[in-house]
Amino acid sequence: MKRTLAVLLAAAMMLSLTACGGNGNAQPQQEQPKQEEAKQEEPKASEEAPAKGTDGKLRRNEIVRVGFTAPVAGFTWSPLLIAQVMGYFDEEGIDVVFEQSYSSSATRMVAANQVEFSTPGPHLTSAGIASGMDIISVFQWYPVDIFGFAVMEDSDIKTIADLEGKKIGTMTPTTANQVIPIIEAAGVDSSKVEMIPVGDARVQQLTEKTVDAVWTWDGEWQQWKAEGINIRYLSGQEVYKSSSNSIIASTQLVAEYPKLVEGFSRALAKGSYFCYKNPRAAADIIISNWTSLLVDLDTAEEIVQTSVNFMTGGKEVMEGNTIGQHSDDSWNLMMKDYVRMGIVPEEVPLEKCFTNQFVEKINDWDRAEVDKDAAEYQYVSK
Repeated sequence: MKRTLAVLLAAAMMLSLTACGGNGNAQPQQEQPKQEEAKQEEPKASEEAPAKGTDGKLRRNEIVRVGFTAPVAGFTWSPLLIAQVMGYFDEEGIDVVFEQSYSSSATRMVAANQVEFSTPGPHLTSAGIASGMDIISVFQWYPVDIFGFAVMEDSDIKTIADLEGKKIGTMTPTTANQVIPIIEAAGVDSSKVEMIPVGDARVQQLTEKTVDAVWTWDGEWQQWKAEGINIRYLSGQEVYKSSSNSIIASTQLVAEYPKLVEGFSRALAKGSYFCYKNPRAAADIIISNWTSLLVDLDTAEEIVQTSVNFMTGGKEVMEGNTIGQHSDDSWNLMMKDYVRMGIVPEEVPLEKCFTNQFVEKINDWDRAEVDKDAAEYQYVSK
């Protein structure tokens, strides 16, 4: 199978972030995947609807825009980068442009056709649908709760239940929508917890002990630890059996371009599987292309190894036929909490929140071919 590097067509639109995963000091950038003969081209990210192909998907090499709810260059999103570098998107006739968004604008960008896909949490997707947005989740990227809390190693906070009466550093005020279900599932009275929005200063606030704990997620806290910050992680998944971020699209895109949704999702599934099969190769791709991460190969491999199972669903999902599948149980659990918390006025029917219509096609590819890619990967880093 051809494994030439797909040409990265765009520089990411990095906004001054005040929301989920943002960095108020970050400089606008998108790092170019390495390829000896690759040439850089300017993006053509028109906000007009793309022309419809005769086969129901976008024309070959049509630009497809993906909006992120956290900085693009980060371990959390690595399967997308790997799908691009290994040519999986190219095989589907897709050229991907990574674009930064605010967390709360992720749903609006999709609804307004500013991006084809985005990566919000289920609370944002549910709230957007409840407000009348024509959006729907098409791929359950993180089938478990990847969120939790970091505390200093010497902290007397040993479990999530110990957070009662403490100060938690969060991203924005709306981060409470993700924090409250987790801490309440651990028996914490959320009215007795002080949540302080500190954006990307969370880990600094933690080390300076102006807060007792900070909200974080798999793929981020590992990087803090790799940077030498002596922290422990309290996993939300241990007490709150929910799902996390998924891939959403507009209902119009789903109706008019189903093969595009299938192809994009299938390429992402391959990228996730590659991470699962060879974390070291995945780490090499990440640090070779996203050099702003400033970690060596061994450290990057450790980060991928400790986060990949949470972010992919692990062996059961990766070696089965359920990559991308949404769980009724998880979404029902979350929806009841969203109603209770006032995120949505009433339960949104699950069939409006997500679709599993693409799961069969998402998983319709030869695992052995990606096994071979992962085993024969040629390292760039020393």
